[in-house]
Amino acid sequence: MPSMVRRIVSGYLDKVTDKTLNVMINDCEYQKTYSLYGDISIDKPGWLQWKERLLQEQKDRETKDGKK
Repeated sequence: MPSMVRRIVSGYLDKVTDKTLNVMINDCEYQKTYSLYGDISIDKPGWLQWKERLLQEQKDRETKDGKK
């Protein structure tokens, strides 16, 4: 299920507010902090890739908005 949600949200990531983007990044950090990735060989790689995608989106927005 998490992979399906990530796939759907990815298609609308440009519509997600900065605040929501930050919440999703924080959710990924929460997964890491409390070892809630699920299956380490199946779910964890997906969470880590998703976090990297979100961080890249955040960086792209900062660059686009001239915040960097």
